[in-house]
Amino acid sequence: MAAVASFLKAGADYFLKKRSRAEQNQTLILQRIEEMQQENRQSGARIESQIVSLREDIAEDAKLLDAIREDNTAALERHLSREQSLEKEISSLKKEILAIQESADSKVEELEKKLAGVKATLADEQDRIDRLEEERDSLSKEKSASYTFKDLLLGREPKRKAAALEKMARGIAQENMNEKKEYLYELAKFYHAMVDLGFIRENESKFALLFHREYGNTRGFNAYRRSFHNAVDRLVDYEYEDIQEEIEDLVNG
Repeated sequence: MAAVASFLKAGADYFLKKRSRAEQNQTLILQRIEEMQQENRQSGARIESQIVSLREDIAEDAKLLDAIREDNTAALERHLSREQSLEKEISSLKKEILAIQESADSKVEELEKKLAGVKATLADEQDRIDRLEEERDSLSKEKSASYTFKDLLLGREPKRKAAALEKMARGIAQENMNEKKEYLYELAKFYHAMVDLGFIRENESKFALLFHREYGNTRGFNAYRRSFHNAVDRLVDYEYEDIQEEIEDLVNG
């Protein structure tokens, strides 16, 4: 009987140890499942944060493109209005020439010269309109990060001197960057001179975008663009004559 009792006790101890080990394994498995669930929650939070950041970047790019489209459209409307005005002026000059041809040959010659000048101006305006329309059509395919200074330049010689021209512009900004209004004013003179010379596309937003990240003083692009527009709008011709001469010397030198 003692042997049977001992055998039964040994069997009971064995099964108790087996049960205890199984419970321990189950506890370890539950702990590991909990750890994996925690890791999944953390990974999900990181992915969600990245998605939110990406959406914000996409929204910001959309705002930049909208601002550039708005500026481009405004410039296009100005040139279309100018074209219509020039066409009316040409029509009026033609009528005036016909009215005085028989009695004033000298006046006719003067008016014909004026007419030729107006036609040349009209051709220039039409070229600008064509370029603006092409740029407007391509904006939907462009990304703000791909814009370069050279993309704004017109003509073989300005593009050949793109690096030097950009260095000049950034030098102007760097030299006056401690004075926010002063450097925007100086950049505006550079931009206005380049537009008048026909070296750069007339698009304030696209030009300002090239300098916003480095010199924007953490301001949003729309506020920066408005400040730059105000600086350009206040300029008069004689204020940027000197920089215009420097630019011509650099490009043609």
